[in-house]
Amino acid sequence: MDQKRNSRQLYLTIAASFSLAMTLMLLSVADVIYYFWPDWVLLTLIAWGMREPYRVGPFIGVAVGVLSDVLLTQTFGVLGLSLALIAFLVNQSAAQINAMSIWQQCGVIAVLTLLFKFVSGWLFGLVEGFSFTLSFWYSTLGNVIAWPFLAIALQSVHGRLRRR
Repeated sequence: MDQKRNSRQLYLTIAASFSLAMTLMLLSVADVIYYFWPDWVLLTLIAWGMREPYRVGPFIGVAVGVLSDVLLTQTFGVLGLSLALIAFLVNQSAAQINAMSIWQQCGVIAVLTLLFKFVSGWLFGLVEGFSFTLSFWYSTLGNVIAWPFLAIALQSVHGRLRRR
């Protein structure tokens, strides 16, 4: 019974963190930081995919991505496919990424973000005539800067849930 309760709390915490990430995604920010604003949903997916690879994977990536497409009124499924790919890669290398220091993880975050941006930009280009610009890539820097704070916060939450 206690394990079932902990599992339910973990799923509620994961859902709450994705809700917060989507709220931050929709937040209106100043023009100065708009292009550098982190991809909060991507970072949250990576963080939970590292901590709980058997619970947060490509299926969650598709679900969260499709919901993000709907919220942002973008082409249906583009973010879902891109996030599913990233979730798959994170699940496959979760043990290796968890063994890295937070600064090494920042390098992995940069690579995963660039891959996410490339795949989603390419898919947008296929259906909408999107073209890559320099400002499209700026959020990679925002993701690298935000990663240590998000990783430490979610690691703390995950640790508290596991100790119960």
